Amino acid sequence: MWQGKRTKMYRHTKTFIFFCIIGLGLISSCVMKTTTQPAGPDNGSTINLEKITYFDIAHAYHGLLLDRQFREIKLSKAVIEQLQDSMIQSLTAMPEVSTEESDAKPYKQHRKTKPPLEKSYVKKVLSGFKFSDDQRILTKSLLIQKGIDVALPDEKLAYQWRFDLIHERSLDFLQLDLRNLDIDFSRYLNNYIDPRILAALLGSLRIDNFVETGYMRTCRSNSVPIPPNWPDSGWVNRGTLPSEYAFAGSPSNPNSEVWTYVAPGNAGLCYALPRTNTSGSVGLLGIICQSQTTGKACFWDNLNATTGRRITGRGIRLQINQLKDGSNLAENCTECHRGFNAFVVHPHTPLGSPTNRDPSVRYTPIGQSTWANPPAFSELGAGACSGCHEIAEPTPRYCGILRQAADKTMPSAATPAGWNRPTAAYAAHISYLKTRCP
Repeated sequence: MWQGKRTKMYRHTKTFIFFCIIGLGLISSCVMKTTTQPAGPDNGSTINLEKITYFDIAHAYHGLLLDRQFREIKLSKAVIEQLQDSMIQSLTAMPEVSTEESDAKPYKQHRKTKPPLEKSYVKKVLSGFKFSDDQRILTKSLLIQKGIDVALPDEKLAYQWRFDLIHERSLDFLQLDLRNLDIDFSRYLNNYIDPRILAALLGSLRIDNFVETGYMRTCRSNSVPIPPNWPDSGWVNRGTLPSEYAFAGSPSNPNSEVWTYVAPGNAGLCYALPRTNTSGSVGLLGIICQSQTTGKACFWDNLNATTGRRITGRGIRLQINQLKDGSNLAENCTECHRGFNAFVVHPHTPLGSPTNRDPSVRYTPIGQSTWANPPAFSELGAGACSGCHEIAEPTPRYCGILRQAADKTMPSAATPAGWNRPTAAYAAHISYLKTRCP
């Protein structure tokens, strides 16, 4: 822990973020909602992709799909279609009978008369046209969304966020012009699937690249700095993040650089975290900008807003008004980016270089209706783990990182607190954290 007089800078900061999602570095567009608690890391084993199903998707990290052990589900067209098929199989399965006993009716059965999708209907749609591989994948996406739309509310919750991720990732592999589909293919789809479903799937894709998007205007009106196009003048490369501070990542993009932009007059701060492969090709890159005065924060990812495809390669330039943003990303960034400021930072690394991370008021995300920054779970000074910063309200994703941080890096890599067998100084507070992170 830092010693000496407390200042406002770290009174509320997550700079030392003991358990707060350190390992993701900074720009971890995080997991979607799930009620399943993630297990600890299992970096020594690999995923059997031959048996992978949609339900194996437990987390999403900045373009990656991860299982409950934080292992990357390496995507390809074949894997995308396998995930789709598993979801279709689930949506076409006959619902189970549930029995309820009451005084009036000792055995009252509750059962839907049919599943969200009929097997015969799916078979008819998929066998009635000579699809290309890409057309078949898109058709399966439409069938899945059709089924989700009529599923029971609790089922819809489990399906929808996973499907949104699968569909968004599938666009990286499709060579279709989604705005100008083959006329015969389009007519065929209209015979079986409500055109509004296709329109909804494409609704997050922007047709025109405006000089300033609506999201950018909203950010600006809340005093959030709009960053320069990356890596144009204004961005500063702070160096490479050591791998031990990246608890979720991709073997294909193992290196993380830290870039920052400070708005004129210290009006706000932006971070960018490009993830690159061994040859320097950027695979993943997210940007977060936060206002110093309002505490509002905005988010962007290296997804083309028009095509939905990820922008990758060596020497790429990201034009901010052409990126997907907090208004239309499939991932919920606030599953991890929560607390007094929007940034996930570990001190004494390149992430800790800027010192003006804390806004004047607690940060609020600008995003979708499901994005939130709840009050702190453990306020500053409430326990050993919050001696220098608050601990944000946990989520399943957040809990997974807390475990790894306690075992690996906090309060220091030399003397970690430990999660399963915590040291005496941290045992009581970790026990308290476990009430939310069993």
